[in-house]
Amino acid sequence: MPAERVEQLIARPIEERLRELAEVKRVTTTVRAGGAVIQVTIWERYTDLAPIWQRVRAKVADAQPLLPQGTLGPFVNDDFGRVAVASIAVTAPGYSMGEMRVSLKEMRDRLYALPGVDRISFYGLQEERVYLEFDRPKLAQLGLTPQGVIDQLVKQNVVLSGGQIAIGGINASLAVSGEVRDAASLRALPIMMAQAQGARGASPAPSISLGELARVQVQPADPPESAAVYKGQPAVVMAVSMTSGQNVEQFGVALKSRVAELEKLLPAGFELSYVTFQADVVKREMGKMNQVMIETIVIVLGVVVLFLGWRTGFIVGMIVPLTILGALIVMRALNIELQSVSMAAIIIALGLLVDNGIVIAEDIERRLAAGEDRKQACLEAGRTLALPLLTSSLVIVIAFSPFFFGQSATSEYLRSLVIVLALTLLGSWLLCLTVTPLLCYHFTKVHHQPANDAQTYNTRFYRGYRKLLEWVLDHKAIYVGVMTGALAVALYGFTTLPYDFLPKSDRVQFQIPVQLAPGTDSRLTLAKVKEVSGWLGDQEINPEITDHIGYVADGGPRFILGLNPPLPASNIAYFVVTVKAGTNIDVVIARTRAYFAQHHGDVRAEPQRFSLGTTEAGTAVYRVSGPDHEVLMNAAAKIESALRELPGTA
Repeated sequence: MPAERVEQLIARPIEERLRELAEVKRVTTTVRAGGAVIQVTIWERYTDLAPIWQRVRAKVADAQPLLPQGTLGPFVNDDFGRVAVASIAVTAPGYSMGEMRVSLKEMRDRLYALPGVDRISFYGLQEERVYLEFDRPKLAQLGLTPQGVIDQLVKQNVVLSGGQIAIGGINASLAVSGEVRDAASLRALPIMMAQAQGARGASPAPSISLGELARVQVQPADPPESAAVYKGQPAVVMAVSMTSGQNVEQFGVALKSRVAELEKLLPAGFELSYVTFQADVVKREMGKMNQVMIETIVIVLGVVVLFLGWRTGFIVGMIVPLTILGALIVMRALNIELQSVSMAAIIIALGLLVDNGIVIAEDIERRLAAGEDRKQACLEAGRTLALPLLTSSLVIVIAFSPFFFGQSATSEYLRSLVIVLALTLLGSWLLCLTVTPLLCYHFTKVHHQPANDAQTYNTRFYRGYRKLLEWVLDHKAIYVGVMTGALAVALYGFTTLPYDFLPKSDRVQFQIPVQLAPGTDSRLTLAKVKEVSGWLGDQEINPEITDHIGYVADGGPRFILGLNPPLPASNIAYFVVTVKAGTNIDVVIARTRAYFAQHHGDVRAEPQRFSLGTTEAGTAVYRVSGPDHEVLMNAAAKIESALRELPGTA
């Protein structure tokens, strides 16, 4: 069916029903010849999505009677955001897809027994079809037609109950033999000859085997609906998803161990390779975060001890581990996982939470030096400074609050930052009013003030500092002008620096979305993928590349939460390329872009790093809607022309 008819007869009736739901924010439809993909976006303020998806299914079911007869679907997939912990490429030279399917499904069934496995999906596992190439002269000689033979085949594998019989009080089921299970039994299937059909008499009807009338072949679907090419070889990718609440590092170790055991049970010639393995990525990233956290703690405590002395520094520093421990306990209760954003919040808070302890400890020391009773000094310090310290902590939390109250994908991504920051700062406020006075009561040493304070502030440092303050107070206009100028220079400097909300990923992988001309046959797309795969695997040209896989007519599994794989289409392909550690990945990306520009000018390829956010950094998307296709194309051309004139536009 042409794309225009698909839009009118299939997409629009479904869209009209979906827009009746108040929870739906946006409906985006991609229409191609023969099918359509409808993406439904829910408003961010809704968090309980399960009942909403049920209503979506009900609305889709309401639209089904309005669709043309013979329409397959629509099918609702509410697991679109599922992330694969591991993508395993399976190659088996010399084996057919049918033979691979049997072994891989057995392996999948055994893997499901591993605790923590949520779902296992296959990508590139091509469906097999039975192809009949009829001997038409022989059919005509016997008075048969291809359609008549097919009608007899359709009646052969009808699955119906054969009945039940009771023998000695035991029920037994009857089954009819003759079911076609493989190509050999299909070739031997008897076909009634035309002259025998409708004949009367007791003699058996003449028949001839199907193998004598046609050439029977079992081959992958042609053209292929999807495919995967791993290092130039046909492959099947097995994507394993993990249940929520699991430790991805521990799950990764158990998964690798179990896969290694099951690999030994596969037939000789099967090879398994990990294309993506999130457990290693998480371990590396969390290792970096742990290193940064330890360095931050050491620096903060070192500065505190350096300027306050080891005794006071020890007292103030004690609230750091206690605050982090308390925050982790509450995070566990709130189901907040320890990930990059939550750990970044703890690191940010480390430099702030010690301020509360410093203020309390110094005030207690001041009171003790003034002669106050030790117990009274500790109590009064907490009582008089509790409200000011709480106010300062809340101000910092409120400064980050837009991330918590915002109704956007970015706010959802960073919401844990605000929560963890609030937990650590409020926890430090509570501890500085309880633990810090207690430690000061037992460990603080009284420093008596000297009899003559004038001598204390008559050193070279204080004399210079006094002269600087006097000069500033005597020349207020000059000082204000200098500070204003410095502020203006700083603001101008910000405008010259490149900025991104989130940096690009430092994974040792990059992606290559590939798009051919609309309507391109998937066989041509597969040929392009094989050609590109051969170039990527050339170690003389690309010695940095260690691994690569290409998906044909499909985007493969989602292995990063913010990744949006391309929608299935016969003219699209998607590559994931792995390079050696320490490689300048931008150099490899630039070389890949040059290769596509020189050798595949008819292909749109965008080699790029992965993004840490929900959208690629530095990318802007414009959407123009309207009923007239020509007007839309003209508007899009004008927008494209205007954008290309902007400096820095690729």
